Amino acid sequence: MIRAIRYELIRLRTIRSTWWLALLSLLATGSISWAIAVNLRAGPLDVADIAVLLTGGALYSPLVPPAVFMAVLGVLALGHEYRYSSIRATLTAIPRRSRVLAAKTLAVALAAAVVAVLSLAVGWGVGFAVLGEQMLDLPWTEHSLPRISGGYVAFVVLSALLGLALAGLFRNVPAALVAILVIPLVLEPVLAVVLGFEALRPVREAGKFLPFTAGRQMLVPSVSTPAGYGEPLTPVSGGLTMSAYVAALLALCWAFFARRDA
Repeated sequence: MIRAIRYELIRLRTIRSTWWLALLSLLATGSISWAIAVNLRAGPLDVADIAVLLTGGALYSPLVPPAVFMAVLGVLALGHEYRYSSIRATLTAIPRRSRVLAAKTLAVALAAAVVAVLSLAVGWGVGFAVLGEQMLDLPWTEHSLPRISGGYVAFVVLSALLGLALAGLFRNVPAALVAILVIPLVLEPVLAVVLGFEALRPVREAGKFLPFTAGRQMLVPSVSTPAGYGEPLTPVSGGLTMSAYVAALLALCWAFFARRDA
């Protein structure tokens, strides 16, 4: 197992797309955080302002830049194996398929976690450069900032693993990339509109259990109700809901990977 993990880490580290996706994640976060920080210079800061600043506007956007780019990384980690027919060489070197997929899962999760932590550091650095002493005067250990930071890292990691699972299910890079963008940008907003119809009132609250809608509850400063779905999910229950979707898709991917031909 250690050999398989080392193989995947070396593969991720030596592929240029990994570095480009990490760099784009940090640049996107830094640019958005800078725009937010400039807008915040005029007034006093509260926890919600800093949460938005640190996460690059994640609270108000259906797409979190590092989550998007790390989801692409997850897609490529397995999708490229099929696209370039290198999966046969991988399985020849490591015949046990469960170890191959477990190693890919751990490597992608680790890479996504590192990028998420670095993007938080970029957000803080940009905020300090623009706002100066206002950033230092905040009660960093109080309120919900530590929890939001942890939720942000979890959200990015879960998005990356979702990309990996979709790549394993589709075995096609374009299809997996389209799916990872369509779910938060098209599918969930459309379902939110549909569930708003009066005829669907009895099942309206089901909308808060959609994967990205639930997952974004980890990023809110306080418990809030998304899109009028009734009683809101807590950050913990939202994170667990998104984790359940990812775990189910990974399990399905695992089952298909073990049974289908390379």
